[in-house]
Amino acid sequence: MNHESALIAQLSQLFLQPVHGLGIGDDCAVVPLNQQQAWLLSTDALVDGTHFCSNYITPEQLAYKAVMVNVSDIAAMGGTPQSVLLTLGLPQAFSTEWVTRFLTALATVLQELHITLIGGDTVGSEQALFINLTIIGTTLLAQIKYRHSAKAGDILAVTKPLGGSYAGLQLLLKNWRAEGTDAESCLQQHLMPQAQLAEGQWLARQAGVHAMMDLSDGLSADLSKLSAASKLGAELVLDAIPIDPAAARLAAAHQTRPIDIAYSGGEDYALLLTIAAEDFATINTAYQAHFNKALWPIGTMIEGLSKLTFDGQAFESQLAGFQHFD
Repeated sequence: MNHESALIAQLSQLFLQPVHGLGIGDDCAVVPLNQQQAWLLSTDALVDGTHFCSNYITPEQLAYKAVMVNVSDIAAMGGTPQSVLLTLGLPQAFSTEWVTRFLTALATVLQELHITLIGGDTVGSEQALFINLTIIGTTLLAQIKYRHSAKAGDILAVTKPLGGSYAGLQLLLKNWRAEGTDAESCLQQHLMPQAQLAEGQWLARQAGVHAMMDLSDGLSADLSKLSAASKLGAELVLDAIPIDPAAARLAAAHQTRPIDIAYSGGEDYALLLTIAAEDFATINTAYQAHFNKALWPIGTMIEGLSKLTFDGQAFESQLAGFQHFD
């Protein structure tokens, strides 16, 4: 067990006092509002030097990303974002101009998503810039999709090709070097990710969708969380994982297996979900008609231990998923 998982397990043991059977462990906390509706609450911190580097991201890009990583949590539970609280920790080195640009961009993206800033806190920071948003959304209790609700035999699927954000990060860190449309595409995916809000809301309304979460730490790490919550394994066919074409070309050009960045790279903010096998074709056809794109089946939920295959052989990744304390 890695340090982050161990810390979450400790928190669960110390503070787990479930409300209506719900506790720590999903993308959002669920607080019933009445017999039909619930509040969804989530919080995400972005720390300079850990989640981004202020030397390569503009204040406008950072504001957009801070909102989208929070909205992605609401999307994973099938909800509608309503309001946010902002905590901003600023070192003295950050100018008034930087703060103005960040707050102006934050206001713009919140307005576009019809989200209201309702409060927060501003503090000084002796070292790193940090930004924390707490997001509040609403949804119908009957439509919430949890990580623990997968069933054996479910089809495991994702909503978009993976690996683009990881490739963008490698370009920013100068581990990879490239120019042109492939580089621009991957940089955009890392610096300004797009939460799949409409997709999450639509999928939440489908009874055949059993479990759902967003992909922030990488498929390898996040699938482990879903499997553990549902007390199931996953038979994952890595050949079926969709790989972002631009990222695949960049990876191959830098002696990295494209499947590694799709399986273990983080911050894709796709949705990972399980669908009853008998409903998958119908749901996928309707999803494709609605969004003009298909779901990507990548495996099956199974009883027992997980199995990974690639090209018919047992697979071992050459990359590790993102861990906050490793």
